[in-house]
Amino acid sequence: MARRLGGGRQYEASSAEGRPGAPDWLEQLRQGAMEQFKETGFPSPKDEEWRFTPVAPIARADFSEVVVPSKVSRSDLEPYWFGHPEWTRLVFVDGRFDAESSNLSPAAGGTISTLAEALRSDPRTLEPYLGRQVQPGATPFTALNTALSRDGAFIRIARGTVTDAPIHLHFVTTAAADGAAIHPRILVLVEREARGQLVESYVSLGGRPRYLVNTVCEVVMAEGSWMEHSRIQRESEAGYHIGFTEVSQARDSHYRSFSLAMGGAIARHNLQTRLGGSNTEALLYGLYLGHGDQLIDNHTTIFHDHPDCRSWEIYKGVLDGRSHGVFNGKILVKPEAQKTDAKQTNRAILLS
Repeated sequence: MARRLGGGRQYEASSAEGRPGAPDWLEQLRQGAMEQFKETGFPSPKDEEWRFTPVAPIARADFSEVVVPSKVSRSDLEPYWFGHPEWTRLVFVDGRFDAESSNLSPAAGGTISTLAEALRSDPRTLEPYLGRQVQPGATPFTALNTALSRDGAFIRIARGTVTDAPIHLHFVTTAAADGAAIHPRILVLVEREARGQLVESYVSLGGRPRYLVNTVCEVVMAEGSWMEHSRIQRESEAGYHIGFTEVSQARDSHYRSFSLAMGGAIARHNLQTRLGGSNTEALLYGLYLGHGDQLIDNHTTIFHDHPDCRSWEIYKGVLDGRSHGVFNGKILVKPEAQKTDAKQTNRAILLS
C-alpha cells in the first residue's frame, strides 16, 4: 500500500514530516539537503554528467511513499540468496526492515544493524561519517536520498577482524511499491587491518512494478584494511534505479568491487573511490546486460591523490534489442601521485 504525496510538491511534503527521534545534526543535514534539491531540481540533458541519462521520466513521475510493505515469505527470497541461506543478512522489503526474513548474526567486536537502530542507539559513532563521504550536493539524487532516507544498514568491522562469510544486504521491492520512491542508505566502516565482504543486492518480486530506488552507500576504510564489495542490481524492467557509492581508502588498504547490472528501465550507478594514502589499491570490475528498451549507465571515478598506488578497472557489457549502455570512467591523478599504476578497459558487444 502506498500513500500519494501529490504533484511536484511530493518531496517537500515527505521531508516536512521529519523522522521522530533523529539527532539534531541529522535533521540539519536533511533540511540542508532538501534545500539543495529544491534549488537545483532534477538534472537535465544540459548537465554534462547526465546528458546520456534521460531522467525526465523520473522527474515527471508522481511518486508516493510506501505505507504498508508487502509480506514476503522465505521461499520468495531464497532464490536470490546465492545458495547461502545462513549468511548474515539484512532484508528490506519496500524500504522497510523485515526482521523475520533477516539473519542477524552477532559481529565479533563490530556492528551489524539497521541504520535506524544505529541512529537510536549510538548516533555519535555515525556523526563523523554519515552524509560526510557522499555530500548531499554530489548529485540531485544524493540530496534526495539524504533528505528522505528512512532506513538502511550500518556495518562496522572491528579492528583486526576477518569476516568468515559475506554480509548480505537484500533490498526487495514488490507490487506494493508500484508508483513509490524508496531511498536506502548504507554506511560501512572497515577499521584498521580488518577484512570484510559485502554483497549488496536489489531485486523486484511480482510483475513489473514501476518505482524509484535511489540508494547511497558510503564505505570508509582505515589503514591496512581490505574490502570485497559486490553489487547486484535486478530491478523491475519498468522500475528506475539510481545508485551512488563512495569509497574512502586510507594507506595500505585494498578495495575490490564487482558490479552486475541487468534490471531497470533506467539504471545508473556512480562509483567513486579515493586512494587517500600510499600503497593503496582499487580493483573495479563491472558487467552490464541490457535488452528491450533498457538504459544501463555506469559512471566511475578513481582519485589517485598519493604516490605508489594502483588501480585496475574492467567493465564489459552485452546489449540486445534497443537497449543502451553507457560507461564513463575517469582516473584523476594529482601531480604529486608519482609511480601511479592505473589501467582501464571497457568492452561492449551489440547483439542487434
